[in-house]
Amino acid sequence: MRRILIFLLVIATMLESCKEKERQIISKDKSDPAIKNNGSIKSEMPSDLIKSELIGKIAPDFKLKTVSGIEFQLSSVKDKFIVLDFWGSWCVPCIEDFPKMKEYYNKYRNEIEIVGIAYLDLKRNWKLSVKKHELEWVNVIHDKAKEQDLTITYGVDSFPTKFILNKKGEIIGKYGSTDDFYKKIDELMNQE
Repeated sequence: MRRILIFLLVIATMLESCKEKERQIISKDKSDPAIKNNGSIKSEMPSDLIKSELIGKIAPDFKLKTVSGIEFQLSSVKDKFIVLDFWGSWCVPCIEDFPKMKEYYNKYRNEIEIVGIAYLDLKRNWKLSVKKHELEWVNVIHDKAKEQDLTITYGVDSFPTKFILNKKGEIIGKYGSTDDFYKKIDELMNQE
Protein backbone atom coordinates (compact mmCIF):
# COMPACT_ATOMS: atom_id res chain seq x y z
CA MET A 1 0.00 0.00 0.00
CA ARG A 2 2.85 2.36 0.91
CA ARG A 3 4.52 1.78 -2.47
CA ILE A 4 1.28 2.56 -4.29
CA LEU A 5 0.96 5.84 -2.39
CA ILE A 6 4.57 6.74 -3.19
CA PHE A 7 3.98 5.88 -6.85
CA LEU A 8 0.87 8.09 -6.96
CA LEU A 9 2.77 10.93 -5.29
CA VAL A 10 5.55 10.69 -7.87
CA ILE A 11 3.03 10.64 -10.74
CA ALA A 12 1.35 13.75 -9.31
CA THR A 13 4.75 15.45 -9.06
CA MET A 14 5.54 14.53 -12.67
CA LEU A 15 2.22 15.93 -13.85
CA GLU A 16 2.82 19.18 -11.96
CA SER A 17 6.27 19.45 -13.54
CA CYS A 18 4.74 18.99 -17.00
CA LYS A 19 2.09 21.63 -16.25
CA GLU A 20 4.82 24.00 -15.13
CA LYS A 21 6.75 23.47 -18.39
CA GLU A 22 3.57 24.09 -20.36
CA ARG A 23 3.02 27.35 -18.46
CA GLN A 24 6.61 28.37 -19.25
CA ILE A 25 5.98 27.89 -22.94
CA ILE A 26 2.58 29.58 -22.96
CA SER A 27 3.32 32.51 -20.67
CA LYS A 28 5.20 35.46 -22.13
CA ASP A 29 3.82 38.19 -19.85
CA LYS A 30 6.84 39.58 -17.99
CA SER A 31 4.64 41.84 -15.86
CA ASP A 32 3.41 38.78 -13.99
CA PRO A 33 5.32 38.66 -10.67
CA ALA A 34 5.77 34.90 -11.01
CA ILE A 35 7.76 35.44 -14.19
CA LYS A 36 11.52 35.88 -14.14
CA ASN A 37 13.23 38.51 -16.29
CA ASN A 38 13.94 35.95 -18.99
CA GLY A 39 10.25 35.23 -19.46
CA SER A 40 10.11 31.82 -17.83
CA ILE A 41 7.99 30.99 -14.84
CA LYS A 42 9.90 30.66 -11.62
CA SER A 43 9.16 27.00 -10.93
CA GLU A 44 11.08 26.63 -7.68
CA MET A 45 11.28 28.56 -4.48
CA PRO A 46 14.69 30.12 -3.88
CA SER A 47 17.03 27.51 -2.49
CA ASP A 48 17.29 29.29 0.84
CA LEU A 49 13.57 28.65 1.31
CA ILE A 50 13.82 24.95 0.51
CA LYS A 51 14.42 23.54 3.97
CA SER A 52 15.45 20.05 4.94
CA GLU A 53 15.98 18.59 8.39
CA LEU A 54 19.10 16.93 6.97
CA ILE A 55 20.95 20.19 6.25
CA GLY A 56 24.15 20.20 8.31
CA LYS A 57 23.99 16.46 9.03
CA ILE A 58 25.92 13.56 7.55
CA ALA A 59 24.13 12.30 4.44
CA PRO A 60 22.44 8.92 4.96
CA ASP A 61 24.58 6.22 3.40
CA PHE A 62 23.24 3.89 0.71
CA LYS A 63 24.33 1.15 -1.69
CA LEU A 64 22.92 1.01 -5.22
CA LYS A 65 23.92 -0.60 -8.51
CA THR A 66 25.70 1.38 -11.22
CA VAL A 67 25.04 1.11 -14.96
CA SER A 68 27.74 -1.57 -15.17
CA GLY A 69 26.14 -3.55 -12.32
CA ILE A 70 28.76 -2.70 -9.70
CA GLU A 71 27.50 -1.80 -6.24
CA PHE A 72 28.24 1.83 -5.34
CA GLN A 73 28.26 3.02 -1.73
CA LEU A 74 27.98 6.73 -1.00
CA SER A 75 30.43 6.58 1.90
CA SER A 76 33.12 5.28 -0.47
CA VAL A 77 33.62 8.79 -1.90
CA LYS A 78 36.39 10.53 0.03
CA ASP A 79 37.94 14.00 -0.06
CA LYS A 80 35.52 15.45 -2.62
CA PHE A 81 32.36 17.49 -2.60
CA ILE A 82 29.44 15.29 -3.67
CA VAL A 83 26.35 16.20 -5.65
CA LEU A 84 23.42 13.81 -5.32
CA ASP A 85 21.19 14.33 -8.36
CA PHE A 86 17.77 12.65 -8.07
CA TRP A 87 16.42 12.30 -11.60
CA GLY A 88 14.60 10.01 -14.02
CA SER A 89 14.70 9.37 -17.75
CA TRP A 90 11.00 10.32 -17.74
CA CYS A 91 11.73 13.78 -16.26
CA VAL A 92 11.99 16.51 -18.91
CA PRO A 93 13.50 19.17 -16.58
CA CYS A 94 16.10 16.60 -15.45
CA ILE A 95 17.16 15.88 -19.02
CA GLU A 96 17.19 19.58 -19.92
CA ASP A 97 19.64 20.21 -17.07
CA PHE A 98 22.21 17.66 -18.28
CA PRO A 99 24.19 20.02 -20.54
CA LYS A 100 24.87 22.42 -17.67
CA MET A 101 25.58 19.52 -15.27
CA LYS A 102 28.11 18.17 -17.80
CA GLU A 103 29.71 21.59 -18.11
CA TYR A 104 30.13 21.82 -14.32
CA TYR A 105 31.31 18.25 -14.01
CA ASN A 106 34.04 18.87 -16.59
CA LYS A 107 34.97 22.17 -14.95
CA TYR A 108 35.27 20.77 -11.39
CA ARG A 109 35.69 17.00 -11.87
CA ASN A 110 38.77 16.88 -9.62
CA GLU A 111 36.89 18.47 -6.72
CA ILE A 112 33.34 17.12 -7.16
CA GLU A 113 31.79 13.69 -7.58
CA ILE A 114 28.30 13.68 -9.04
CA VAL A 115 26.08 10.73 -8.19
CA GLY A 116 23.01 10.52 -10.41
CA ILE A 117 20.20 8.59 -8.70
CA ALA A 118 17.54 7.44 -11.14
CA TYR A 119 14.16 6.93 -9.49
CA LEU A 120 11.05 5.11 -10.70
CA ASP A 121 12.84 4.23 -13.88
CA LEU A 122 12.97 1.12 -16.00
CA LYS A 123 16.55 -0.19 -16.07
CA ARG A 124 16.55 -0.22 -19.86
CA ASN A 125 15.38 3.42 -20.14
CA TRP A 126 17.83 4.52 -17.46
CA LYS A 127 20.80 2.86 -19.16
CA LEU A 128 19.81 4.24 -22.56
CA SER A 129 19.46 7.74 -21.13
CA VAL A 130 22.88 7.62 -19.42
CA LYS A 131 24.45 6.47 -22.70
CA LYS A 132 22.53 8.88 -24.95
CA HIS A 133 23.37 11.92 -22.83
CA GLU A 134 26.96 10.74 -22.23
CA LEU A 135 26.79 11.07 -18.45
CA GLU A 136 30.32 10.34 -17.26
CA TRP A 137 29.69 10.58 -13.54
CA VAL A 138 28.50 7.80 -11.24
CA ASN A 139 24.95 6.79 -12.12
CA VAL A 140 22.91 4.44 -9.97
CA ILE A 141 19.32 3.28 -10.05
CA HIS A 142 17.03 3.22 -7.06
CA ASP A 143 15.53 -0.25 -7.26
CA LYS A 144 11.89 -0.40 -6.23
CA ALA A 145 12.69 -3.55 -4.27
CA LYS A 146 14.96 -1.64 -1.87
CA GLU A 147 13.59 -1.28 1.65
CA GLN A 148 15.18 2.15 2.08
CA ASP A 149 13.28 4.63 -0.09
CA LEU A 150 15.87 7.36 -0.64
CA THR A 151 13.25 9.90 -1.75
CA ILE A 152 11.70 9.64 1.71
CA THR A 153 15.06 9.45 3.50
CA TYR A 154 16.28 12.59 1.74
CA GLY A 155 12.93 14.42 1.55
CA VAL A 156 12.82 14.55 -2.25
CA ASP A 157 9.50 16.02 -3.33
CA SER A 158 10.20 16.94 -6.95
CA PHE A 159 12.54 16.07 -9.79
CA PRO A 160 15.23 17.01 -10.30
CA THR A 161 16.42 17.50 -6.73
CA LYS A 162 20.09 18.01 -6.00
CA PHE A 163 21.97 17.85 -2.70
CA ILE A 164 25.46 19.21 -2.17
CA LEU A 165 27.61 17.41 0.41
CA ASN A 166 30.85 18.81 1.76
CA LYS A 167 34.05 16.79 1.99
CA LYS A 168 32.97 15.46 5.40
CA GLY A 169 29.77 14.06 3.86
CA GLU A 170 27.52 16.68 5.48
CA ILE A 171 24.57 18.01 3.49
CA ILE A 172 25.07 21.72 2.90
CA GLY A 173 22.24 22.40 0.45
CA LYS A 174 19.13 21.09 -1.29
CA TYR A 175 18.18 22.50 -4.69
CA GLY A 176 15.64 22.13 -7.45
CA SER A 177 16.49 22.99 -11.05
CA THR A 178 17.55 26.55 -10.28
CA ASP A 179 20.65 28.58 -10.99
CA ASP A 180 21.17 28.78 -7.21
CA PHE A 181 22.65 25.28 -7.35
CA TYR A 182 25.32 26.32 -9.88
CA LYS A 183 26.05 29.55 -8.02
CA LYS A 184 26.64 27.55 -4.83
CA ILE A 185 28.99 25.14 -6.66
CA ASP A 186 31.00 28.09 -8.02
CA GLU A 187 31.08 29.68 -4.57
CA LEU A 188 32.35 26.47 -2.95
CA MET A 189 34.99 25.91 -5.61
CA ASN A 190 36.22 29.50 -5.32
CA GLN A 191 36.72 28.96 -1.56
CA GLU A 192 38.99 25.95 -2.20
